Amino acid sequence: GLGILVKSATYGDEIGEKTDMCDWLPKFRNSMHLILSFKNHPNRYYSDSRTNDIIMFKSCFPNSNIIEDGVDSGDAVSGKRTIPNYKSVFILLGEEFRKFPDKLFIYLTSPPLVPEATALENAGRARIFADWLTNEYLYEYYQETGLNNILIFNLFDILADDENYLRKEYRARQRGDSHLNEEGYRKAAEMLLEFFKKIKPG
Repeated sequence: GLGILVKSATYGDEIGEKTDMCDWLPKFRNSMHLILSFKNHPNRYYSDSRTNDIIMFKSCFPNSNIIEDGVDSGDAVSGKRTIPNYKSVFILLGEEFRKFPDKLFIYLTSPPLVPEATALENAGRARIFADWLTNEYLYEYYQETGLNNILIFNLFDILADDENYLRKEYRARQRGDSHLNEEGYRKAAEMLLEFFKKIKPG
């Protein structure tokens, strides 16, 4: 095994609620102590000095419906799904994550949507953002901080087809449903396991 004990915060947990892109900055700014001390569902936290070493987080597939390229500098807490708003979230999250150089923060890019749930241009923007996180953002963060405590698992890229929609073989039976089928979940889990095998301790 990889020696990793997994604890999942989900709906019903204080830190498991509100996981849209605009929610991340307030969550990590205001509730980092809860995130680091989360023990298990529901709403149980370590009462001693123990803290979690790896923090993984993900927004659900509706966040891949990015409606505008945007021309402004971005608003990290805006609910409007634009590329500048999304980028500003992670630029400001970097300021929070650098305060915890001994922790590893892993973001899973939002999964792609089925064609019935998004426009072609919006799906293309989701690809642009996922690629920016994976390629440019990580490099710039390292150049600024010298830290390797952020990683990106590009789930979008694994699950998306050439048009940036969810691949047909991973789609649920119900038309318009962007949830993964069993094969999609299996593929995501398989690739995530491979991802973790490449992470060097420390």
